[in-house]
Amino acid sequence: MRVVVAGGGVAGLYFTSQLLRLVPNASVYLVDPKPVHEFAIGIPIAIAGLVDFHNLLYPFERLKRITYVKATAAAVENRCIRTREGPPRLCGDYVVLARGLKLGSVEYWTVRGAEEL
Repeated sequence: MRVVVAGGGVAGLYFTSQLLRLVPNASVYLVDPKPVHEFAIGIPIAIAGLVDFHNLLYPFERLKRITYVKATAAAVENRCIRTREGPPRLCGDYVVLARGLKLGSVEYWTVRGAEEL
């Protein structure tokens, strides 16, 4: 099974970890424009001096059993994600959109084709 996950935030990483726990032989491609996951919830702890800020960043390339693709998901087409940069299309048996949220935004469908999933 090949799964393409757009978004390396909490939802994308949680989904990926659970998928690999339940389906150990799945091929997972994680698409995100940033090369690191940012543990934003830890910022108050870093401000308090209990951890260093650099400990709040985790590079996607260190994740085991996941192929990281540095790109931005631009559209969903027939079980494929079209990207703005990087490989033009990433296709899988399943496509998961976990791109996070934008506070104050009313643009619910920012990835063309997502509303049809």
